[in-house]
Amino acid sequence: MAETHVITGLKARRASIAAEIDELDRKRRQLLTNLRHVDGALKVMGFEGNPEAIQSRRKRRAMFRRGELRRFIYAAEREHGAEISHEEIAVIILGKMGWEDDGELLGVISEKVRHARKALRRRGAANSLSTDG
Repeated sequence: MAETHVITGLKARRASIAAEIDELDRKRRQLLTNLRHVDGALKVMGFEGNPEAIQSRRKRRAMFRRGELRRFIYAAEREHGAEISHEEIAVIILGKMGWEDDGELLGVISEKVRHARKALRRRGAANSLSTDG
């Protein structure tokens, strides 16, 4: 015996997803139209190459707000000592941000921590070498 309230809920969810897909299709068609217009304008302005050979640029999505990763690193080093590993800091960050590790996220954050710590060490060394007169 089918549960009618479950079926009703699933039908509503399916309708919602189908509407999102329709909206994405509409937006995709509009973007393709815009792209064709830009390609036409390029040709009118004298561009002689193949417009499709122009590589797309992705928008960069920041994982951390400005200075947030640095603050996490400093806090972890204060609490656990400067000898704490990049991976341990990444685990702390995952916990504080409330993120679940999907198997890849820990590695990504560990690399970001490694690069940030390297930059902080370089910046610290450069600041300690400078003289003010």
